[in-house]
This record gives sequence, structure tokens and C-alpha cells, in this order.
Amino acid sequence: MSEKEILIVNSLSIEIDNRKLFSNISFKLKQGETLGIQGFSGSGKTSLLLALAGFKQPSLSINGEIIRNFSFKEISLMFQNPLYQLLGKNPFEEFFFSFAKTEDIPTKDDIENFAKKHNIFDILYKDSNKLSGGEGQKIAFLSTIISKSKIMILDEPTQYSDYSGIKKIEEFIKNRGDLTVIIADHNLEFLRDVSDKMVVIESSEKLDNLNNNQQNNKIHINNKRNNILNNLEKKLLIDIENISFSYKNRELFKNFSFKIFENDLVLLKGLNGVGKTTLFTLIMGIYKPNKGKISIDGKKIKKGCFLSKDIGYIPQNPDTMFFADSVEEEIFYTSKKLNLEKVDDIWIEHFNLNSLLKNSPHTLSYGEKRRVSICASILHSPKIVLYDEPTVGLNRELKERILQLILHKKCSGVTQIVISHDIEFVNLIKSNIEMRELNL
Repeated sequence: MSEKEILIVNSLSIEIDNRKLFSNISFKLKQGETLGIQGFSGSGKTSLLLALAGFKQPSLSINGEIIRNFSFKEISLMFQNPLYQLLGKNPFEEFFFSFAKTEDIPTKDDIENFAKKHNIFDILYKDSNKLSGGEGQKIAFLSTIISKSKIMILDEPTQYSDYSGIKKIEEFIKNRGDLTVIIADHNLEFLRDVSDKMVVIESSEKLDNLNNNQQNNKIHINNKRNNILNNLEKKLLIDIENISFSYKNRELFKNFSFKIFENDLVLLKGLNGVGKTTLFTLIMGIYKPNKGKISIDGKKIKKGCFLSKDIGYIPQNPDTMFFADSVEEEIFYTSKKLNLEKVDDIWIEHFNLNSLLKNSPHTLSYGEKRRVSICASILHSPKIVLYDEPTVGLNRELKERILQLILHKKCSGVTQIVISHDIEFVNLIKSNIEMRELNL
């Protein structure tokens, strides 16, 4: 490891739209060191990474000093949402562009051998828009390490990864040589394992709001109702009968059957890309099985017949559901469309969104967007809630708030299906309530 300081930060403060994110952050980083950054959701971790990389954002006000002993060309950056940085129509093109930036023009064999080495050959020619979150993250990370950079900046690199994916990222960082790495991540165990130094961002405003909400928490868990429901014979709610489904000649399901009953809590398990999110799209009627059928409450689901009244869907990528001009419009959209006079708006306070209601959802941090997407999906009190990686971008305190939501819905008779690679979150659920597991 070199003794040369590659990055020096003195008394750095950042505001966004006149809202202070953090102040007076200082540190020094030597070439070859790894810096871990942790902090509350929305505390400014992504804004700090972009400022360190030299990106200019019109809404950001930056005060303090950043001394960079590297050029912009020597940086490789992995965004928090990996799909934002994929420019090629498929991973093959993405790798070609990445290799080309190093002035090392690859052959087709070079790229295919690279893909085989990293066990992603089966998705090498898959449409980038159809990649799962985990697949997109693998491609974005591999594209990042191809570049011959001096400094690598990673924003939440483990958020969509399964256990084996996290271990591969960890192995790369620990064997990085003179490469300097800066990482922001909510996976504290991973962050502590790979970091030489740590910066903790504390936002007093957000912590105060969270603490106030905890003191005024109005969420009550009706265990009596839950016990009654558990003692009754449960009604079949989602019936998946012998379905087969392929996408672009890739078979995801073959003669697959599963029954989900009223008030079930089910964890969908499986490696990245096995079809967990696809199963959600089939349940919602976005796609139709090539064979077999899916019924909800005895009614066969038809393609394009999304039952928004009955289903609340929390997508893996919250940006895919935003189209309103304000957070308030976004979270009440479904309820207004269904002409509901009464909504379950207690969750707005529960997820600390009151102060963000007039903001555009597109200007929020990733963690704030996640909380908005959760509220927007449940305010109309659906009888089925589908959670697709709900804790991405969230810290421990907010994971516990999602746990409270799950417990409350469980005790209200709601059927819930959860996809999550977040071991900490899954263990939180299991330590509080019984759940079924389905391995795909």
C-alpha cells in the first residue's frame, strides 16, 4: 500500500434544495486503502460519493475542500441503481464498451471467455432492460472492475446480491492491490469486513424525526386476531397450477405448482435470475404462463388484468412506479383511482414521509424512494402484498419498520409474499413470526 494520499476532504458540508444533508466531514485516504461510508437512509451517502467523484449536480450546494490526486478518467463508479449505468442493449455490449475504454479492443471470444469465468454466460445476450436487479448488479460491478482505474467508487454494491455474490465482491476488494475503493453500503457486516477506514454520516434532523415517530408510534399488533386466523381453516387465495413459462428461449418455470392461503407469509428464495420477480409478474397478470393457470380467490388471472384493488406490489426498483409530480400524489394515486374514501394513511407517518409530501419523488434519495413506494403500494389496504427486495437502500431502523408493517398486515389477515436476499431482514422476520419458504 502506497503512503501517498490520493484523496483529502476537509470540513465538507452538503445541502440539497436548501436542506442540509451533513456538515463538517473530514478524512484522508491513501492509495490502496478502502473507505467505508455508512449512514441513515437519506443522510447523503450518494451525494457524498458523487461529490468525491467530481460530479456536478445543480440542486447540490457543496462547501468545504476536496483535494483529488487523480483525474476524472481514473475513476470507475458503480451507481446505486445498477440499471442506470448500463448503456449496451445487452451485457455483451456493456463489456465491449468497458474494455474499449481501456483502449483494449476485445474480440467476441474475449468477452465470452470473461463471461464464462464469472459465471454469467447464460445472460450475456439477455436484453439489459430484462435483467433482474441481481443480474444487473453483477453486470454493473464486472463492467466497473474491467476499467483500469486508480479509484473505484461503489454505491450499495451488495443490495441486490445473494450470498455468493456478496462474497465475490468481498474477495475482489480484499485482493485489490493498489486500487483505492470507496464504498457506501447498508450491509454493515460486509462494510466492516472490507474497510480500512470508516466514515459515519449522522443527520440529526432525520434521526430526530425518526425518534419522534417512534415515541408517537400508533401501529398496534392485534395478536388476538392473528391467533383466531391461525386456528381457522385457511382459505385458498393464490393457486398456481402446473405453470410453465419461458422468456426468449430461457425456461424459468416448468410444470410448477404452489398454493398460497389467506394470511400466509411466504419467503421466496433462490439465486439471482431464477425467476422470483417473474413469478410476481405472473401473479399480477403482467405476463401469462405458456402453460397452466394462476387463480386468485378462485378467478383465473388473465394477461393485462392487474388487480390493483386486491394486490399491493412493492417493486424491486422504486423508480419504475413513479410518474406523479409530488410524493403526496404518488402515494394516494391508487386510492384515488379506486375512489376510496378511507385509506390506511398511518403508514405515511410510520415511514417518516410527512416532511417529503410536497417533494418530487424523483429528487429523493434511493432509500426515501423505497419508503414512498412501500406507502404507495399499501395505502389502499390490499388483501395481498408482494414485497420485492423491500429493504434495498434502508438501514436497520427502517428494516424494523418494515417488519412492523409485515406483522401488522399478518395480524390483519393479509397474505404476504417476500423476496429478499437481506439475511439480516429475513432473520428479523423469522425471529418474530412463522413464515413459509419456497425455493425456486
